[in-house]
Amino acid sequence: MPNIRNINAPITLIANGRSGTSLVQSIFNNHPVFDTCGENAAQIFGTWHATERLKGLVRPDHALGRDIDFRLRCGKAVRAVVLETFRRPGKKHWMQKPIGVPWVWWALGKQGLSEEERIKWYWQVLEYSFPEGQNITVLRHPYDVVLSAEKYWGISLEKAWASIVRMARILGHDSANITHAVSYDQLVQEPLGETERLFSAIDRPFSIKTLQAFERIWVPEMNTRDTALQPDHPRFVARFSRQAEWGRLQGVDFPLEEREVIIAMWRRYGVGLSLKSPCSL
Repeated sequence: MPNIRNINAPITLIANGRSGTSLVQSIFNNHPVFDTCGENAAQIFGTWHATERLKGLVRPDHALGRDIDFRLRCGKAVRAVVLETFRRPGKKHWMQKPIGVPWVWWALGKQGLSEEERIKWYWQVLEYSFPEGQNITVLRHPYDVVLSAEKYWGISLEKAWASIVRMARILGHDSANITHAVSYDQLVQEPLGETERLFSAIDRPFSIKTLQAFERIWVPEMNTRDTALQPDHPRFVARFSRQAEWGRLQGVDFPLEEREVIIAMWRRYGVGLSLKSPCSL
C-alpha cells in the first residue's frame, strides 16, 4: 500500500457504497504500479477526530514546531496510522477507498455541528491528511444503487436513499475537491475508453492489465468473494444493470428536493441524469 515516499499522494475514491466502487478499486488493483487499500473511512476520520480532541492536552510535535495549525498535526497522525497499517514499499502509487460517511459523522452531529460544518470538516480531513493526493468518484444511477444496497446490506429502500442523498451533498459541496468522476455506465459499456480517461485525468500511466477487472463480478452479495464469469453469462452481459427492477421503487417517497440535490451533483461533474419520481416509472 502506501510507503514513506508516496503516503502524501494517494488516489482517493469517494462515493456511496454499491455505486461501482469495488469495480474501480479492482481496476487499480490490477495496475502493476498501484497498490490498493480497502474501506478505511473509519480509520482516516476516526484518527483525525481522536487527535483533534487532544488539542491543548499534548506536548508539541518537535518536528512540526510550536504554535502550528493543529490540523497539520491531525493530518500527520492520519498518515502515520495508515502507513503503519498498510505499509508496503514495493509500489510507486497507491489508491484508497474510504467510501460512505464515516461513523464519526454522527458523533460530530451529536456535538452540535450542522451538516454544513460536517461537510467542510470532511473535506478538511482529506486536504490536510493527503495534501498531494487526488480525489475521484464514481457515478451510478441512484435507483440502481438503492436496489443494490437493499439486497447487499438488507436495509430499507428509504435508508439506502438517505445515504445516497447525504453523499451527494458531500460531493456537491463547494469544498469538494474531485479530480475526476467515473461514469459507471460508460465504464461497463466502454471499459477501455473510460478506464483510459480515468488514468489520463489523474495523470497516471494506463495499463491494459486494468481491464482484467471486467472479467469478474466483485462482491455481488454479502459474504461472497469475487466471481468469475463466462462471456455469455447474463450478469456478465447485463453488467449489474437493475433498470428492469426500477418498478419496485413505486410508492417509495424520494422527495423532489432530494432528487434535485443528486441531479445538481452529477451536473457539477459533467454528467446528465434523469431522475423521475418512482411514481412515474
